[in-house]
Amino acid sequence: MIDKMGAIKVILPDELEEEFRSEVFKSKGMKKGNLTLAIEEAIKM
Repeated sequence: MIDKMGAIKVILPDELEEEFRSEVFKSKGMKKGNLTLAIEEAIKM
C-alpha cells in the first residue's frame, strides 16, 4: 500500500526558522529528511 502525502507551505520569520533548524540538527543531525520528521513530531504533539 502506498502512503499518500500532503504538502503545507509555511512562512516563518527567519529567526524562528534558523532556531528550529539549529535545534533539529543538534538533536537529529544533518541527515536528509530530519526537518520533515521533526515537523511531523511537532504537529503530532
